[in-house]
Amino acid sequence: MRKRFFLSISILFLFSYSFFSAQNNTQVIKSRHWVYDALNTISSEAGLTQFLDVQPMTIFEMKYYLDKIEYENLSDSGKVLYDKCTSFFEEENKKNFVKNSDLIFFVNAIASPELYFKSNPQINWTFNYFFNDNAITFPAIIGFSNWVTIQSDYFVGKNYYAQQEKNNLTNIPFGISEIEFMQPRFVYSSIAHSFKNWGFNFIIGKEGLKIGKSKLGSIVYNDTFETDVYFKLDLYSDYVKYSIDVAQVDVDKYLYLHELRVRPFKNFYIGVIEGSLLNDSFELRYLNPLMAMHSFGSWTQYGNKMPKGDYEHYGEGKFCAYFCMNFEYTPISNLTIYGMYAQNEMLDPGGNRSDKALCMPDSLGGQIGIKYNIPLFDNYLSIGFEGLYTSPYLYVKQSPDWSLLKERYDMHRGGPIYTWIGSPLGPDTFAAQLSAEYQNHAKWEAGISYLLALHGRNSAQYLFSQKSKADGRYHYYPWVKYNEAKNEEERKNAVKESRNMWMTGDIEYTNTIALKGKYIFNKHISVMAQTVYSFIFNCNNLPGNFQHGIELSAAVECNLF
Repeated sequence: MRKRFFLSISILFLFSYSFFSAQNNTQVIKSRHWVYDALNTISSEAGLTQFLDVQPMTIFEMKYYLDKIEYENLSDSGKVLYDKCTSFFEEENKKNFVKNSDLIFFVNAIASPELYFKSNPQINWTFNYFFNDNAITFPAIIGFSNWVTIQSDYFVGKNYYAQQEKNNLTNIPFGISEIEFMQPRFVYSSIAHSFKNWGFNFIIGKEGLKIGKSKLGSIVYNDTFETDVYFKLDLYSDYVKYSIDVAQVDVDKYLYLHELRVRPFKNFYIGVIEGSLLNDSFELRYLNPLMAMHSFGSWTQYGNKMPKGDYEHYGEGKFCAYFCMNFEYTPISNLTIYGMYAQNEMLDPGGNRSDKALCMPDSLGGQIGIKYNIPLFDNYLSIGFEGLYTSPYLYVKQSPDWSLLKERYDMHRGGPIYTWIGSPLGPDTFAAQLSAEYQNHAKWEAGISYLLALHGRNSAQYLFSQKSKADGRYHYYPWVKYNEAKNEEERKNAVKESRNMWMTGDIEYTNTIALKGKYIFNKHISVMAQTVYSFIFNCNNLPGNFQHGIELSAAVECNLF
């Protein structure tokens, strides 16, 4: 009895020591932070592929992967970057106004004023709403020892339409009509822990999730995709990672994702993602881990919930299946090859081949990239190439209500704001980018890139403006066009449109050359600048419309703490 008593006291003491430590490794680091690139860089030098393709991530998980890298085998550049990551995690753990306490409380003020100039108002902004910083941000963090963190970043910034104005000069709002009403955008609660050989995260966030390593934006799930909330559960180890993500995109619009990644070799992993988007009330059946959700045949189950005549008009409704794959391979030190595949509609190879069946367009996309890091002067010169292709109807179904996108109306300006689940370039696109960057995360960074992007006409604005005032239905989808065809010629055109896998309409050819730089004075102040020259053929998909111009942007970031 006495032995059991002392054993119980010992276990309680050890648990209390871990629970009441002063660290805060459950903190989630926002997508696009430099630490993600840094971890990928030193993992690549070590000849490893690790499950670093998802952002945001907890410090627990990032430290888990960092610990798998053998410090002694790194180059001088690798050791410098490794130490930089370690120092960053230590600094994050020190963010607490309540000293010698297991309660963590921290607030900060970050001013990020930006200035812009564009020589040609006919060219869209490159440094746009989804990539600029807010004028002032107020992060607030509450944590409970090393198990729970809650963070919310309230801000003062411009809304989408104010930021996109052709003559916009700054990210500082002037007037109520320019202020972003939707906030905070980065807000989460997390519970997490890692052990010697495995770990877990449970995160509730709003938006900003990214699945897939990319420079152009992930075709699988990009951080530009707006959602109202998402729940994320991760179970990770050295060789397997399982994740389930549930996002509420809108009222009665839910996205369920099951992700499984397997790492059979230290330098290679492959992942499979199955998704279901439901334009109806929440359903528990999609939460069952490793359940083949496609087997429910959900695209046939909601016709009785649609307005009279809609099911016959669209052929199906309220549901979109989603399937993705990704991989990463490090054949030699410092060289990484990665790729992604996404689809939401694919004609069964052994299925029906009637003209009507052929009017369900194959909706798919692929993305591949290669990156080589050269250790140079205790830093890295990174050279990369990335290409992507999205078919004309990737992410698109018969209605925006069950397509893979978010449609939001600005509270001040009105008008829809569309964000696709994947690539910000959207469907109907072919793009390739070549880039070179030299990064000294302690002091300065510089980079140059060239982007060629081909855009067809199938933008969200073009497709979803085709709503009939007479019946309130959409008529852009090839199957719907075939179903409504009045003669054989219209039916043939619908089949032809569905089977076309290249860009539609008058293709817009965009060429962009970008130079960017950043200088870090200290942990409180840094400055950034970017120069972009664009020349566009068939601008806005108008034949013969050639436009070119220069875009300049400059920013200062000041952290109070």
